[in-house]
Amino acid sequence: MISKISYSFVIADLLHYGHVRLLKKAKEEADYHICGLISDEACHKWQGVNVSNYEERKKVLESLDCIDEVIKQDTMDPTSNLKLIHNNFPKAELIIVHGDDWRAIPGKEYVEKIGGRVVQPEYYSRLSRDKIIDKFRDDSYIEGFDHEYYNEHFVIGKIDHFKENGDNNLISTKANTLKNFKYILENSYIEPMYVFNVDEYNNNKEKILKEINNKFNNKIVVRSSSFQEDNMTESKAGYFESVIDVDSNNQDKINNAVNRVIDSFKHEDNGNDQILVQRQTDKIKKSGVIFTRNIKDNTPYYYINYDDESSRTDSVTDGSVGKAVWFYRDLELCEYPDEWKSVIKAVKEIEEKIPNMVLDIEFAEKNDGTIVIFQIRPLAANVKFKKDINDEKFTDLLEKNINKYNSCNYNLYDNNRILSDMAFWNPAEIIGDNPAKLDYSLYNYIITSRSWNDGLTPLGYSKLSEEIMERYGNKPYINVDYSFYALTPENINEQIKEKLMDYYIEQLMDDFTCHDKIEFEISFNCFNCSTKKDLQPLESEGFNKEEIKEIEGSLREITINSIKDYRNILEKDLNSLDILNEKVEGIKKEIENLDDPIKVINKAVTILDYINEYGTPEFSKMARLAFISNSLCKSFVSEGYFSQDEIDKFMNSINTVASDFERDFNLLAAGSLNEDEFKEKYGHLRAGTYDIRTRTYNEMSFKEVSSNAVTIESLETKDADLDDSKIKEILSDLKFDNISVEDFKFFLKSSIKQREYFKFEFTKALSYVIELFAKAGNHLGFSREEMSYLDIPAIKSAKFYSDLNDVKEFWSTIIKSNKEKHKFNSKMILPPVLSSEKDFKIINSWISRPNFITEKKALGEVINLEEIDETDIDNKIVMISKADPGYDWIFTKDIKGLITRYGGAASHMAIRAAEFDIPAAIGCGERLFNMINEWDRIKLDCCAKKITNIGGSHEESLDISKSTG
Repeated sequence: MISKISYSFVIADLLHYGHVRLLKKAKEEADYHICGLISDEACHKWQGVNVSNYEERKKVLESLDCIDEVIKQDTMDPTSNLKLIHNNFPKAELIIVHGDDWRAIPGKEYVEKIGGRVVQPEYYSRLSRDKIIDKFRDDSYIEGFDHEYYNEHFVIGKIDHFKENGDNNLISTKANTLKNFKYILENSYIEPMYVFNVDEYNNNKEKILKEINNKFNNKIVVRSSSFQEDNMTESKAGYFESVIDVDSNNQDKINNAVNRVIDSFKHEDNGNDQILVQRQTDKIKKSGVIFTRNIKDNTPYYYINYDDESSRTDSVTDGSVGKAVWFYRDLELCEYPDEWKSVIKAVKEIEEKIPNMVLDIEFAEKNDGTIVIFQIRPLAANVKFKKDINDEKFTDLLEKNINKYNSCNYNLYDNNRILSDMAFWNPAEIIGDNPAKLDYSLYNYIITSRSWNDGLTPLGYSKLSEEIMERYGNKPYINVDYSFYALTPENINEQIKEKLMDYYIEQLMDDFTCHDKIEFEISFNCFNCSTKKDLQPLESEGFNKEEIKEIEGSLREITINSIKDYRNILEKDLNSLDILNEKVEGIKKEIENLDDPIKVINKAVTILDYINEYGTPEFSKMARLAFISNSLCKSFVSEGYFSQDEIDKFMNSINTVASDFERDFNLLAAGSLNEDEFKEKYGHLRAGTYDIRTRTYNEMSFKEVSSNAVTIESLETKDADLDDSKIKEILSDLKFDNISVEDFKFFLKSSIKQREYFKFEFTKALSYVIELFAKAGNHLGFSREEMSYLDIPAIKSAKFYSDLNDVKEFWSTIIKSNKEKHKFNSKMILPPVLSSEKDFKIINSWISRPNFITEKKALGEVINLEEIDETDIDNKIVMISKADPGYDWIFTKDIKGLITRYGGAASHMAIRAAEFDIPAAIGCGERLFNMINEWDRIKLDCCAKKITNIGGSHEESLDISKSTG
């Protein structure tokens, strides 16, 4: 008869001497030894993926003489197994055997309750699974090998476990952790606290309430401190209740707050869960949360989400307010901005107490500079990361990019070297801020290498032969210095140009939120009704009257010539488009039945060269002319010639590619236009113009659109002309001599229309090239995804190989290398604007100022098209990242409004929204876009320039009418 049963529980992934010693001790303690083997699922939550699976580990344990039976344990708490054993052997003494490295033994409470006991032999610290793996890693680390990221310290459920290399038992529940740290921190402070558990409160409520009254004499915070939260595998952040602004002198209010916290525990066995009461911190300068490594991929950044506006302590954790900053971890304390030195110093002190643990720390800084710590917990999201982040290798990557930035002598004058992801040719909007190799290469080949400037010089702008786009990590940037120079009239004196460049850079340095608006808000690049007034500040910036007069005259000349010569320019450039289309059609016939991928590639590259010669310079020119038109129209409003409503209606009346598309889409839905006819015209469009991985309309089915159509209204261009007498007055005031009202109005309308038409036409040829690349890749066994890792030079190099197998081998090598580089580069955090090498290691996230289109309001549900796979967007406010023609279909729907991450005032989607009179916030930037993406319903008020969250318990209004830091 069995009188004593010992129970041990292990993972035993890499069985070693320490395990065997413990298991033998368990056998010595009893007649029968049962070993609980932790399941694969529980192991994964605890420490990541095992080397051995459950069955393999079980076979090893069953081979040991010191174990009588092996059973599965599904969690790190053996209580359910202990209950089962006790039911089967009710008269046997039950003994838990576990090493003394754990302070609190799970199951202990139950065992002692039934008359059992716990035996804790000395823990064998020289060997552990982590140390064995670390030894392998230290002795034979292979570059790129996926080693598990193991943490030396962790807390799971009710288990307080802390290994060596740090002060034992510091990390536990929220309350216990704060208690442990309260008297050992010198650089920060923890508010007075009072802790009790649910059972204690239920049994001694009056006593506890009285003690709270006596201990505190001000506002208090009543917080959860459950054993279920803040452990290594899940934080349950925000899952349980915390109540602020509780009057410590009012027992009813304290009781209500405590009950709210207890109710939030939501499980019956909550007697040991704690309630933490603290004095509420006041006089707060800023508060926030800091992660000691990047939560997304474990890269070595401090990430701080903070609020320095509301004086609340919970504004960041409840999601209502939040600025952000990233600091590279290797910065010396003296390198941090002054406003963050105290916080970082406090955090580093905490890290020293518990090394090797990734932490999530809530803090506040008071007006007097005191740092208050509200919470210290393991960052649960990071425990499962593989060790694919080698900090040394990552530092090398960062330094390589910094050296590249410092070594580039691309600024024209001795001023700050500024790069922007949204200035002028706005690559973040067109190809994204983390584009594939081919996307970047295509955009550079046909736009930013030379065509961008080739289209401007015939209009009278300054000539540059340099490429305007650069890449750091995977992120594309525009050289702002080149942008300003290229937008300056060629005939301005060189010394004045240099002074203008200095002035522009200084203006941008003062307010980076206008980096996507440099053409409208900083650069003087055309003449409009506001130009004279806009030039006046130059007098106080060191420009004399003669210099200002020369600038004004050059701007007037370039604008007058553009308008007077517009019909000739248009005719010539339309002829160029015709030549491009003819040449593309000729190549299509040549390769119709061509199977040789090398020849297909050669023809595709030939088309790219044709685009550079006959397509993109013409598009660049038309884009500039459309900008001049937009600038003039804006000045009509600001100077009082027309109202915003009149200009909006005028823009709405322009018949463009977008209005044609909407008309044809509705005809398709009504059955009046068949799918082949629709695709013949629009089949080349794709949601990513330069992205080989996205489908074209040719690859999509529109049958469902046709069958679901109910009623279709015929689309007629709304007639809304501008008053001739006012136009005549404008021409007179501008001194635009020899320009007729008719020619002026034709320019205003046609330039905007033609910008979209030229883009539509040259992207036909581009889309065909992309499909040829995909065809050649497919012939050689490469997917579209794989082809996206090649650039144009690598693709062109195929012509040097006579054997297709050699091409395949060459491309395979390039693809593999570029794929690895892209993945690693993606982990770099880079800001929208680079202005010094510090910006690589100190990355501020500021709210951009969107370009609000129309003066209308929209209220409704927000839907992000990139997170869903549906087209039911009627009566919704739509969110997209990039302003791309492939999204034109959204204007065939009855959308309430539009929000974009990227885009300028003259961008594709800004023009579309104006045409269809749809309220829009174009170019919200990363931070604002992500904030809105968390909201369910918003009010978009374009007139007041506000976006308001109306889906939560309280409204949050973002006033973006001025720059926000």
